[in-house]
Amino acid sequence: MVGTKITYRFFHTDIISVYNILLQVALIIGAWILALVMGKIFTTISSYRRAVILIPIVATIAVLGISTGLKSDKQASTNDRNPSADLPNIVILLFDALRADHVGAICEDYKLTPTIDSLARYGKAYKSCYSTSSWTFPAVVSLLTAKLPNKLGLLDRGYLPASIPTLPSILSENGYYTAGLSANDIISAAYGFDNAFNEFHFIRPKGPKQLLLPFNSFFQAPSFMEEMAYQLGFISMDFVTADWREMNKQATKLYKKIRSQPFFLYIHYIEPHYPYWSVPFKGGLIDLENVKFAASFQDLRRNDPKAINFLLENKAYLMETQHQRYMDGARTADRAVADMLQILQQQGLKDNTVIIILSDHGEEFFEHEFIFHKSTLYDEQVLIPLIINVPPAFDIVLPDQPAGVSLLDIAPTVLELTGIGGGILESDGRSLLGYYPVSPRPRYMMLKTRQRDMSAVVQEPYKLILQNQNGVGHPDTLLFNLNVDKAEKINLYPQEKHIADSLAAYLQNQLDQSISSVRDLPERPNKIDSQRLRALGYVQ
Repeated sequence: MVGTKITYRFFHTDIISVYNILLQVALIIGAWILALVMGKIFTTISSYRRAVILIPIVATIAVLGISTGLKSDKQASTNDRNPSADLPNIVILLFDALRADHVGAICEDYKLTPTIDSLARYGKAYKSCYSTSSWTFPAVVSLLTAKLPNKLGLLDRGYLPASIPTLPSILSENGYYTAGLSANDIISAAYGFDNAFNEFHFIRPKGPKQLLLPFNSFFQAPSFMEEMAYQLGFISMDFVTADWREMNKQATKLYKKIRSQPFFLYIHYIEPHYPYWSVPFKGGLIDLENVKFAASFQDLRRNDPKAINFLLENKAYLMETQHQRYMDGARTADRAVADMLQILQQQGLKDNTVIIILSDHGEEFFEHEFIFHKSTLYDEQVLIPLIINVPPAFDIVLPDQPAGVSLLDIAPTVLELTGIGGGILESDGRSLLGYYPVSPRPRYMMLKTRQRDMSAVVQEPYKLILQNQNGVGHPDTLLFNLNVDKAEKINLYPQEKHIADSLAAYLQNQLDQSISSVRDLPERPNKIDSQRLRALGYVQ
């Protein structure tokens, strides 16, 4: 077991791979050789016992020292910089899959986020903010680069190279210490996101509730077993990834470490992302219907017709139960914000820290006969909350944006807030400190999946969606008037082709700038990471 932990921690290999097995054999042989050498050197029983205790301790300290030294190399270039009280700290709190209409400051249909709503009252809430995609990887690429992901060859899962200028890299070059914390496996060093920061940590799951993790490390557990384990209290969200408590705990450590200079901190929480395990199950001993749903969802990812029929036949039940779990996740996100505000206050950082709250995409609950995300570009999957709170001491007023905003605008806004000139070259976003009263604002979204390629553009009041697909039953061109049809149910394309054509020209101009992938996919995830990605719905 110790050998397995070592090889996974330092070599990141599959536990059942040939490479890992050979490493285990090498470790066992090495241990025997070490024992024989120690027997020759330490001839008395007492000295041998002391050696058995002290040598592992010394070796552990040496390994940790080397590891810490390697990590500090990347930080050394910025740790010596002089702090400046005139520059605001920037903290971005991203909640994965949080829908815009589930945040009270954006839409009053739900009362789930009182803390976020309070921040918005003293800052700015943008009610028409679009992501660039309906899933995490391309959306976060756009957030950090201020570019549409197709222009970087990163519309599909790929690798963010260090050569691409990003918001944190530019901040780092201008005196900021930049750090990232992620609870999503996709936003990790395996996909190049550590390249953008002085310090980056993917926070792995911890805690006693992971009693079935060793089993899942060697054997793929069926979805219904995972659901049963969660309901019985063995696995909570921290099985899939670190929860908000662990994220805020790590953030506190960072604040204490980097507060001597202006800093930029990006925190990517997993709440309220599927499988909606943010809150402990309290519905009695076990919910067999949800167990059945979990098994059917596993089949749904294989496009099993029976699973699809089951979901459609039980739509009302699933809407109620799964949506309730999701809303609990939104409440959990609000608790994370409340805790973070308290931490900033305790650290004496609240009065000079800009807080930005947003999500990467939304979530669907059968509004257009889909569930979860990464399936369409309808508003429930791409309209996201955006709240910016600037402390009064900086005397900055954020103007209204009647033409709407985009996820692409975050980086230019932060760079202007910090007084850094030049911004990001060829940015697709624009600073929200400026006021744009009359200019039309096309905002673009794109999605690439096995089933279809989709692209969309919004220019109020119209939204155009184009899709190329192998399936049937969906029109290829969709045009909606969002002023009178927020639910996107009435396709105006047959009657308003001239409007669709003009929007399509905007969209085609962006699509023509697409490039192929800048780098092939990273090596196939090891077995543990594959299990975690599968639990999040990213792989089949």
